[in-house]
Amino acid sequence: MREELFQKLIDEFREAANGKFDNLTIQGRQITRGYFIEIPLNGYPMNLLHYEIIRRYEKVSVELHFQGENTKKSFQNCQLNDERFTWFDWFDARSIAHKVVINIDYVNIEEDAMRLVTMLTEMEESLGSRFREYATKIRRR
Repeated sequence: MREELFQKLIDEFREAANGKFDNLTIQGRQITRGYFIEIPLNGYPMNLLHYEIIRRYEKVSVELHFQGENTKKSFQNCQLNDERFTWFDWFDARSIAHKVVINIDYVNIEEDAMRLVTMLTEMEESLGSRFREYATKIRRR
């Protein structure tokens, strides 16, 4: 049941987000319990950092993850300076999550899809350009 609701939520999110993000590739791809959104750098996709809309049990969240050893080390001490987001431990690195979560058991598909768009917009506007700048420097090393 949760899988079906989550899929409907993602489908509605993709429709609601279409054309709203110049710097993100919303097509993404389905992953285990989540949805992967690429952040392109200089016009091509990169794997140093990416957003995920992910479901863990009943909670759906928007997160920013970092890939690669240099990226993980470089980003883990950055200050967020925004109370809407929080660092959390994820495998051998740290990631950033929006503090608002959606409970899939009480989801309103259209309303919560728009909430996901808003959450991603807030993260992108607050963090996106800064972390892309860091990623550009790391990539040049």
